[in-house]
Amino acid sequence: MKFTKLYSTRLINLFLALTLTFLLVTMMAKSNEPQLESVPSDYSMTFERKGDYTSKIKKLKDYLLNDKSNEEKNKLTFRCHEHPCGGLGDRMRGAIFVFYLSLFTNRRYDFNWDFPHPIELFIDTPSFIKHTYKSDENPHIIYHIDNYSLDWVRNTNFVKDWEKFSNVEIRSNNYLWLHLFENQHFQEIINRKFSYLKGLNKFELTHIAMNILFNESPSVILKINNILKNVPSMYKIGIQHRTGDKEFGVDWIRHSPRSGACLATQAVKVCKESKIKCAFFITSDSPKSLLKIKSIISKDSKDHIFMDSPGIIKHVDMPGKTNSTDFEENYSKTYVDWFLLSRMDALIISRSGFGELASTRFLPSTYRLDLEKSECVFQSYFQLASEEYGELRALYPAP
Repeated sequence: MKFTKLYSTRLINLFLALTLTFLLVTMMAKSNEPQLESVPSDYSMTFERKGDYTSKIKKLKDYLLNDKSNEEKNKLTFRCHEHPCGGLGDRMRGAIFVFYLSLFTNRRYDFNWDFPHPIELFIDTPSFIKHTYKSDENPHIIYHIDNYSLDWVRNTNFVKDWEKFSNVEIRSNNYLWLHLFENQHFQEIINRKFSYLKGLNKFELTHIAMNILFNESPSVILKINNILKNVPSMYKIGIQHRTGDKEFGVDWIRHSPRSGACLATQAVKVCKESKIKCAFFITSDSPKSLLKIKSIISKDSKDHIFMDSPGIIKHVDMPGKTNSTDFEENYSKTYVDWFLLSRMDALIISRSGFGELASTRFLPSTYRLDLEKSECVFQSYFQLASEEYGELRALYPAP
């Protein structure tokens, strides 16, 4: 009897020791995992809308489509006709800036966007954009307007300065459109024609322009529909990791490849909070990072599937990396990935215009890695985009 009691006591002690050891090992393992800093609870990850953007988009689109004087107006053209134009996010930023500037200077908006391919292969632009590729005009060209001083953007009387030019072409890639609303020379036309745009922040103005300028071409929407048809009722999470991988043709570091683990962990967390089956889509300039993110999600998320787009993503400003002239083959994945990101229910992104601009199209909940803090700190991108001005460098004298 004493032996049985002693044996039972030892079994209990052994069980307690094993349990304590397991808990300690688990805690140590957790300490080595990426530690996520939550977004403050006082700001919803879904952007807090200040107004009905749908009505503003419709109002502006109707104005552009029904402006009978549009054909006779002088042109203001977004130029992406030669290297360098920047990546896809850079180009979209530049196109949005020139779009708002065309409204306020009362000029017809146009694209000279054919580097390294005609843009209409992948983007179905609205009918009021004519695509000026070959022209007998002699345009006045301003390269990288974002390199001029901020005061120049705020104070220049563009209408007067450009009155002798029938076509002005601008290459830009920065967040400048909010500053145009501060230009005293534009106040009359803003109050008369575009008062419904006043008081909006940079992010809201981006969202409106995105829904007017950029839609999928027929070939791109076909590929996207083929991917999304397999995940109709799942919670779709997009992950975009920009590292600056040299394999991508870019040699500056945006985020450490190690930060991919943070993105994966955050994605799993968001999936669990959704409480439904998740479908993950991952795009990255680093093949190694993409595989690592997939591995972590596969380990930590039990009920999920992955969405994949075929091909190899290419930087649109690095055409020298391929000898083929088959634009559809070489660049389709870049655009499919971007439009697919824009259609997700939630985005986990790194610091890159590619992911940031995708979040502005349909306003999914968006978590962005903080560039300044530790690698696993995430911010509400919508809050950040609402507050940022994007100050300019003053590198050159005004043109």
